Amino acid sequence: NTESLMVVGPDAPLVAVAGEVLVLPCSIQPNTSAVDMTVEWFRLDAADRFVHLYENHRDINEKQDQEGVSLTAEDTETHRDTEGFRVKSRITVYNSDRIHCRLLQRHHLREAEIIITSKFLVVVIVFGLITASVMYHKKGKGLNYFY
Repeated sequence: NTESLMVVGPDAPLVAVAGEVLVLPCSIQPNTSAVDMTVEWFRLDAADRFVHLYENHRDINEKQDQEGVSLTAEDTETHRDTEGFRVKSRITVYNSDRIHCRLLQRHHLREAEIIITSKFLVVVIVFGLITASVMYHKKGKGLNYFY
């Protein structure tokens, strides 16, 4: 029954390393084959919004965005017993964003969001927090570097 299906993305944001391949995981719960469904990975806020499209039993790459020109599909759940479907994408630092995984079957639509953050951004945030903590700690001991 399609109405009881859920599309599930990862529990936490994916961390992307600039220039490396990132797997965009997405699965159907309960575990169901997507071989007869349309599965789309896309961005909401981009002119070239399609990252990847699986439709009519094949991977269709004509509509994908310019960054995804070399994108290849991996296990788009064309087999009955797979646990999920994935797309590989080459990520750059500036495209830390949200990618949606949408499942279409007949008149039913289900969607999950995959949040991607760059490793560079994570390092900057962690460095900023460590710096702020050290300054706060030193200030508490009477060492004030701000005049």
